[in-house]
This record gives sequence, structure tokens and C-alpha cells, in this order.
Amino acid sequence: MCDMNIAEGLENLAGLEKFAISIDNKIAEVVFNPTNLTLAEIEKTISMTGYQANNFKANPDKYNNLMECCKLPKDRSR
Repeated sequence: MCDMNIAEGLENLAGLEKFAISIDNKIAEVVFNPTNLTLAEIEKTISMTGYQANNFKANPDKYNNLMECCKLPKDRSR
């Protein structure tokens, strides 16, 4: 479920050729055309889905609307 949130954000980025997301390892591997897209644009897109991407903090509104299982353990309801 969590990886689907990120995938939906990345699917329509022009210049992104392919990606693989590992929630367990907390990484996304991307292949992109740097003529059309920058790493910063990819990171910002991920952050706008509610997840931190390197130095881009998660969008707080999107993060708060994630399912509990997609949030950091410290932020999950008990």
C-alpha cells in the first residue's frame, strides 16, 4: 500500500523511465532522463506524496492523511 502512494506520484513524471520502490529498505531506485527531469524534481514529487525523500521533508498534510501502516512507527496511533 505505501509503495503505491509513491508510485502514483511518480508514474506521470516526464523523463522518468522506470522506478522500483522498497519500503522495507526505505529506498526508491529511479532511472530517468536528466535532460527532462532532475533528481530534485523526483525527490520533491515523492515528498508531495507524504514521504521524506533525502533532504525534502514529507508534505505534512499528505503525511497526516497516510494510512497508519504507512507512517513512521513513532507517529502511529497506539
